[in-house]
Amino acid sequence: MAQALQQAGSGESIFTNWKTMDATLQWLDVATTLGITPDGVAALIKLKYAGEPETPLPTFDDWQAASTLLQAGLNSQQSNHLLALLDEATATAARSIMAHLNRFRAGMSYTAIY
Repeated sequence: MAQALQQAGSGESIFTNWKTMDATLQWLDVATTLGITPDGVAALIKLKYAGEPETPLPTFDDWQAASTLLQAGLNSQQSNHLLALLDEATATAARSIMAHLNRFRAGMSYTAIY
């Protein structure tokens, strides 16, 4: 509750009006839906993926942190399903890379390498 109240931006540590309570409950609702903390929701909101002129694009580490944050909200069945999908995508990408490398190698003569 304290994190949600802080993220609501009122600068208060207790409820002093209905507006603050409403904003705090919205932060809690989003956090509960995602299975993460209100601070985690704030971190996701701060992640700028469109590359605004004054804001650099997120790094791979930024996206990795967001992924870890979102995965923390999954139950074990959802985690297993996600891992299976990621394994399948990785295997497909690896097969594609190998196919392109084999086509490239088939077109080269060994004398061209030296």
